[in-house]
Amino acid sequence: MVYNHEPYLRQCLEGFVMQKTNFRFEAVVHDDASTDGSAAIIREYAEKYPDIIKPIYETENQYSKRDGSLSRIINAHMHGKYIAFCEGDDYWTDPLKLQKQVDFLEKNLDYGLVHTYFNYVDVHNKVIPPPTQFHQHIQERIFDGYIWDYYLYNPGFIMTCTCMLRRSLYKEEEQTFLDTGLFMMIARQSKVHCIREITSCYRRNPQGAMCSNPDYVKARNLRVKLYQVYYYIKEKSCAPFYMNNKHVDKALGFAYANLLRNVFILSKEDKIKLLKIAHNRPSILLEIPAVLIKKILNKICGRKKY
Repeated sequence: MVYNHEPYLRQCLEGFVMQKTNFRFEAVVHDDASTDGSAAIIREYAEKYPDIIKPIYETENQYSKRDGSLSRIINAHMHGKYIAFCEGDDYWTDPLKLQKQVDFLEKNLDYGLVHTYFNYVDVHNKVIPPPTQFHQHIQERIFDGYIWDYYLYNPGFIMTCTCMLRRSLYKEEEQTFLDTGLFMMIARQSKVHCIREITSCYRRNPQGAMCSNPDYVKARNLRVKLYQVYYYIKEKSCAPFYMNNKHVDKALGFAYANLLRNVFILSKEDKIKLLKIAHNRPSILLEIPAVLIKKILNKICGRKKY
């Protein structure tokens, strides 16, 4: 995904075209109506590497709509067995990144996502320390296997530009709100693996969406938690490991309590999802009586009953 990434875009695209693989791959490059020279750079690379670079040019910014249009457009252009990601200001540094990840997923069918270590860089491509103490200890928090319940309350250790996932586990109808929700969608259905090698660089860009809009990020993370609990309750798409697991139930309980503390900032649609969770899985409400939660949420939602 590209939006006004002109200063960094060539480095990003070079990371794609340098990949050495024994399979065919394509890079879908989506320019979201950039106002700088990003589109011209994409056209240059698409002409030079037509078998790899597959461009999409928007005349109207889709990200700002917040109506799911961006995801729908990208989904329509994804055709591969596996999906990898890299935003326009990040870049890959290992020419064997894709090959290593595909090799692992081909040999380990019970894994649905593989990610790697990475470096932080600034706008001048200089490697910099992790921005906070939380980020400094990310590698110590990484573990393999079934991580969904842990990630529900301890997110952040998977970086988008490092990951690859199985397209067969990707549910287009599920709202993921990008990165964290996307990783959890896959982790809910399968194991996750980390290759302990640096393959990518994540750019700390002050103009990026994550750095420039912390309130949006906080609200988005809350919605990710809500939707993950909701889909866990609503669907039977979870790995058997998570079912009837006391540790998973504990994580669900903590997540649900956090959602209840923030109930008044959620939309009516999201409050109705909370109501459905309370109706279908009262055991995760900890010590809060389910009947009280239903009564409160019914009143908030303007519904007499679920």
